[in-house]
Amino acid sequence: MADWPVDVHSHLIPGVDDGAKSPEDALAILRSLRDLGMKKWITTPHIFYEYYRNDPQTLKNGFQILQEYLSAQQEQFDISFAAEYYLDEHLFKTVDERSALTFGENFLLFETTMLSEPLDLDEFIFKAGLNGYRLVLAHPERYAYLIGNFKRLEELRDKGVYLQVNMLSFLGHYSPATKKMVRDMVELKLIDFIGSDCHHVHHAQLFSELNSDRYFRKALSSNLLNYTL
Repeated sequence: MADWPVDVHSHLIPGVDDGAKSPEDALAILRSLRDLGMKKWITTPHIFYEYYRNDPQTLKNGFQILQEYLSAQQEQFDISFAAEYYLDEHLFKTVDERSALTFGENFLLFETTMLSEPLDLDEFIFKAGLNGYRLVLAHPERYAYLIGNFKRLEELRDKGVYLQVNMLSFLGHYSPATKKMVRDMVELKLIDFIGSDCHHVHHAQLFSELNSDRYFRKALSSNLLNYTL
């Protein structure tokens, strides 16, 4: 997997969400991903007010602990952090305050509930745009309300929302429907970013199977915005 683009979605800050549990876990994941050819990471822990009440300071503290551990192990990785925000009232407030963690040119990664489209999704997109954010919707291929709904995906992109799919979706890790969806998105050129969404070493070990997936290779050869970071 040579020349792998920047990974814009993972959970590698130890102990802050459902990702890496310790600095040792994070290092094991990073080593596995590096062995596949990855060279740069923007890790994105959850900020989900009901479950993971992280904020920029708690993530900064956790990231510093990780950096100190990597340094002590004499390991060097090109890694920075942003966040994966859950669309809720807290995110509306964060956007209004212009205090969201972003990557690149003010890209803000967010997710929604899996089953039904949030009633305030369009309102949020409009408000985020007014505040200068460039929204990136995490793993749209996994949302029940978007599977097969390519018209809605096109509408979201027309509103300025970028689409980020997960590497594991190409392997059918989440469901056969998700695998078909991501393949269709490749063919329709609806993918802007790819991310690992890696939570643990088991995920990292699965990625080697992607080398033989022609849809994944086709996605990597498209004009992914990962390459601009």
